[in-house]
Amino acid sequence: MVRKHKNIILICIIIFCFFNIYSITFFVSKIEDAALVFSQQESSNTNMIFINRLVKDGKVVKLLREEEELGEIIIDDNLSSDRKEKISFFRTLGLYNIGADVKELNISLYYLGYGTNKNSRIFDKKTKEAVRAFQRDYKLKVDGFAGIHTIGALNQTLKSKKITIPNCEPNVQKVLSNNYWIVINKDANILKLYRGQKLVKKYPVATGKEKNYTPEGKFKIIRKNIDPYWGGGRDKDPIKGGVPQNPLGTRWLGLDFGGGTLYGIHGTNNPRSIGKHVSNGCIRMHNRDVEELFSIVKRNTMVYIGTDKKLNQYIY
Repeated sequence: MVRKHKNIILICIIIFCFFNIYSITFFVSKIEDAALVFSQQESSNTNMIFINRLVKDGKVVKLLREEEELGEIIIDDNLSSDRKEKISFFRTLGLYNIGADVKELNISLYYLGYGTNKNSRIFDKKTKEAVRAFQRDYKLKVDGFAGIHTIGALNQTLKSKKITIPNCEPNVQKVLSNNYWIVINKDANILKLYRGQKLVKKYPVATGKEKNYTPEGKFKIIRKNIDPYWGGGRDKDPIKGGVPQNPLGTRWLGLDFGGGTLYGIHGTNNPRSIGKHVSNGCIRMHNRDVEELFSIVKRNTMVYIGTDKKLNQYIY
């Protein structure tokens, strides 16, 4: 009888322990789940606030991956002045980028003793090493890219040393219109908006993944569409306008090459593609940029597209 009672007591103890262990495990798992949900919600909310701030500021040209304060980004209003106190920032510069902003970077680094080719408009390996050396000296992230923090540190250094740099924007020799008109540099992946001879603003863009994909020459904008419909392609179904999945983004400025529906300047659902040669021929912009451009230009606005070499021959 005593042995039977001992067995019953042992079974009860085992059952009791089992339920306690299960309860503790269940409780812990629920805490972990709650923490994960909270963490995801917190991360989501943080990103949403961060993105809203970027869009609201209106001066930032790309979304950054890091959760960090951007500080103030100043874009030159007077792009036609002969000399400047700072480099204009509108895109992150890296290896093989081309443009006036690259030349300004090379000149600034040269003046500060970093041995770049001050006459070059190309971000070559020498420029990259100079950028890395500057980043090391000024305790920045050493990655060889001239982003917002590196350009900001360069501008502060130029200011402290009272160094000014020449404005490297080429002067327009052939004005296509006294009103607004557009130049797109396929090599540099830059769109420039002019009004008469005055440069109004520059935007980073994406162009064709092959050299002949984006057409070259003089064109006109003949179509303007808000939330354009995408007709699909190959094995991809059409996508209606106004949805995040639409690769044309929020605006379409159709060129007369192809009847206004084949080639155009448009937004994107892939902002990380901007600045690269990745499209099937169209010119992609950040949605906020194409919306701004859309509000400025009208139908029949002239657009000239070409390589760096051809633009220097025809426009500059």
